[in-house]
Amino acid sequence: MARPSPLARLVRTRRAPGRAGMMHAPSTLFLTHSAPVIGPCQVRLIPPGQLGEEDRARWAQLSRAADEGNIFAQHWFMDAALTHAPREEDVHLAVVQDRHGRWIGALPLFREKSFGRWPVRIWTSWLSTNQFLGTPLLLPDHGEFFWRQLFAHLDSHSEGEILLFLRQLAFDDSASAALFAHCAATGRPVRMTQRHERPARRPDAPEGAPGDRKTASRLRGLRRKLERDHGKICIDIIADGQNIEQWVDQFLPLEKSGWKGRRGSALGCDQATEALFRNVMQHGQGNGSLRLASLRAGGKDIAMTSWFETRTHGYGFKMAFDEAYRRYAPGQQLMQEIAAHIARRAHLYFDTCAPEGTTSYHKLWPHRRMIFDAAIALGSTPRRLAFETLMNARTFYANITAPWRRI
Repeated sequence: MARPSPLARLVRTRRAPGRAGMMHAPSTLFLTHSAPVIGPCQVRLIPPGQLGEEDRARWAQLSRAADEGNIFAQHWFMDAALTHAPREEDVHLAVVQDRHGRWIGALPLFREKSFGRWPVRIWTSWLSTNQFLGTPLLLPDHGEFFWRQLFAHLDSHSEGEILLFLRQLAFDDSASAALFAHCAATGRPVRMTQRHERPARRPDAPEGAPGDRKTASRLRGLRRKLERDHGKICIDIIADGQNIEQWVDQFLPLEKSGWKGRRGSALGCDQATEALFRNVMQHGQGNGSLRLASLRAGGKDIAMTSWFETRTHGYGFKMAFDEAYRRYAPGQQLMQEIAAHIARRAHLYFDTCAPEGTTSYHKLWPHRRMIFDAAIALGSTPRRLAFETLMNARTFYANITAPWRRI
């Protein structure tokens, strides 16, 4: 019997001893189509303030033609995010384009002088405050070509960086498959540094009912109590975005009234994050991707949520609820309605984008999606040796400090 090829051995990871978040990446995830030959290309690192009209037109063209694996990477979201980025972050948009100027892929990057506690120079993928997926924007079937060109450029235009740190990639995305396939084929060292699962609905997976009987029964009981104590319950799902300004004006103070406001992390606590939120909501309304929902009791909004949809994918965005009604679990009640609404769209892949550590919504969704960070070696043999030394040192440090962290 023929031995399976490396590309056919899927999702094989081996953990470093005593370190749940530190592991070697699998050689690949699934097969991808080979990218067509497109001849000479150019890699550009463009400061956002230097993007010209022609660049923006090509960026928009790439967004229209790209895989729908990450709506947060599309030009209308990312351009707004980069506009509101802190000035101290020297972000560049890394663009791979062919000889005709057509953009093949784009990913925002910036340089850092440390990797966590370790004083080494690295490249890092940039994410905005409210961006929950870090996949690059890519033309279909061009993932391996994009990574090959980007790594070649970073290898040869170095200021001492020993790795590229990619954050919030999706394990089941074609861009991730192309990344691991390229690293396996070229012998470029790559390590996963952290991973977690979040609730999702995957049309390609065996269907399961959103939630279980016990959770559904509990929420039905809480809904009856909410209606008895506070009046008629109404759930509005808005797909056309006509009431967006009114909805946003109600959402911001609702979010700020809760724990996020007390911690200073609510959108309304910072002018830049509020402006970004309003900006992307308006753009989402304009391109038809924005969805809004509210749960009202006795005519008062007590839970509100927003998400984006493309033809094939959905992405959770921002949610808030009135903590005065916490005993009725209004956020879970609204999320249960959204899960049922999404389930009626059989072809839609929905990523809740729930933050790491959030477990209250897991029973409302039938599937899980793994999100991970990865470090990829850059440069010459000595720099790759430095990369391996760094990764081993991180593992050793994690092992010896694990008992103290548990205490």
